[in-house]
Amino acid sequence: MKSTPSPGARLFWPIFILLAILTIFQGIRSARVVTMVLANGRTPLAAPEFKSPEQDPTSARLDRKADLLASVTPGARDPFHDPPAPRPTTSNPPRPQAPQPAKPPGLRTLLYDRIRPSVQLSSEDGSSAWLHVGDSYRGWKVTEITENSVKITQGSQIVVLKAF
Repeated sequence: MKSTPSPGARLFWPIFILLAILTIFQGIRSARVVTMVLANGRTPLAAPEFKSPEQDPTSARLDRKADLLASVTPGARDPFHDPPAPRPTTSNPPRPQAPQPAKPPGLRTLLYDRIRPSVQLSSEDGSSAWLHVGDSYRGWKVTEITENSVKITQGSQIVVLKAF
């Protein structure tokens, strides 16, 4: 007894052949376009060239829009023209002031043990990592850590931060 194929099985090969032909056609067409572009640097569907700006309707519309925008935005710089040259200034530049001494950081956490005491300092910008004697934070060097205080120095300035 012979079985008849289902309608889907009968349509498989014709659809497969049709798709293969379309794929080959698109591949050949794409290869032609790439060859044409590489050969002369222009696409076959390039925009039309105008001999003068007056013939180009896009250019006229853009010029009109630029004029409208310039009239609406006072003091705005025209992006289509060079900016004016900067005027030389005759005023003296401000004198640099002497640097203010840095505000000492505050004591955030004190962890004291006899082997290796640690401390965390805090400033307006944030807090430090765990510091030990000899470490520095924002220019301040930790010189001594006791059970109740931390001594920090910056240059000749010495500050003692108390835990209580």
